[in-house]
Amino acid sequence: MGDMENSMAQYQNALEDMNNEAVEYVRGIPVVKNISTEYFFSFKKFS
Repeated sequence: MGDMENSMAQYQNALEDMNNEAVEYVRGIPVVKNISTEYFFSFKKFS
């Protein structure tokens, strides 16, 4: 039983880490898009 419980705990921790990484990635996409847009318009004004 101990090995099974340990394996399930590791599995749950891995799922939590993957979920956190996915949420962080998805939340970061609008920020990257916004920064890219700002750079585009500032470069357009510069040129």
